Amino acid sequence: MKKVAIGMPVWNGEAFVSEAIESILAQTYGDFELVISDNASTDATAEICCTYAKQDKRIRYIRQEKNMGAGPNMIEVFRRSSSKYFKWAAHDDVLAPQFIQECVRVLDADEAVVVVSPATILINEDGSPVRYSPRDRGMVDNYGRVWPVTPEKNVLLTSADPADRFSEVLLNTFMALEIFGLIRRSALGRTSVMPSHFGGDKVVLAELSLIGPYHLLEASLFYRRCHPGQYSSARSGRYAVTWFSGKRGFMPSHQLRFLAGYTRTALSAKLTPVQRRRCMSAIWRRAVTRGKPLRRMFAPVVE
Repeated sequence: MKKVAIGMPVWNGEAFVSEAIESILAQTYGDFELVISDNASTDATAEICCTYAKQDKRIRYIRQEKNMGAGPNMIEVFRRSSSKYFKWAAHDDVLAPQFIQECVRVLDADEAVVVVSPATILINEDGSPVRYSPRDRGMVDNYGRVWPVTPEKNVLLTSADPADRFSEVLLNTFMALEIFGLIRRSALGRTSVMPSHFGGDKVVLAELSLIGPYHLLEASLFYRRCHPGQYSSARSGRYAVTWFSGKRGFMPSHQLRFLAGYTRTALSAKLTPVQRRRCMSAIWRRAVTRGKPLRRMFAPVVE
């Protein structure tokens, strides 16, 4: 069994998947397996991934007969792997060579830490850095889309107090980039892994926050690509919901589902009465102010 498993769910990723795989194979830490689950792609994704799998025995390629949605496919790569530490890798993102090595170093040194997440640099479709716009108070990509400034100001994810960490996920973690950090499998296995609804990644981050602290690396070792093809750029809330869950639905119902997920998490965790009240207060504040920080940072989305 490899110490690290990297799960890459992919759908029609021919434009970027080669670069993503190359960045994983270039890691200075080599004790890993890469599990690729192709969500019934209709482009050249299968051919590209199979070529890499033939060249490197650490790569396992799986093709789904039909598109099950991004969320279920994220569960699939977790279920198909086995390791002490696990990482999701998007087919359009890039890792610095030291990513895995630095994350493993932290997890090996501190058994309490559940997630290690390096600082993130946002890149455009062509790989160039996304630039900050004082006028928009955010990072503007080549298509004019405005993104939050990274790294986000969510340092309380590292707090010893679980209520601090939970509140930080709900109120100050917008892009959920920590979901692409290196995660302790024993902790992730105690969560819902990835609920099949829009916002499921935030629910998982909240669940993990009540299990243990995060460790946020100062080094920028993660390059998150911003381009029109990703679901977070979708102008239609209905499209984003379908992309993630694999089923048709409406954004409001999915928002209610992930608020319910937060509530179940807070009520089932081992917390003091004061901590539980603080967690429930954070859920209430998240519900009341739903989307305000995101509407300020992102272009309008039709729901």
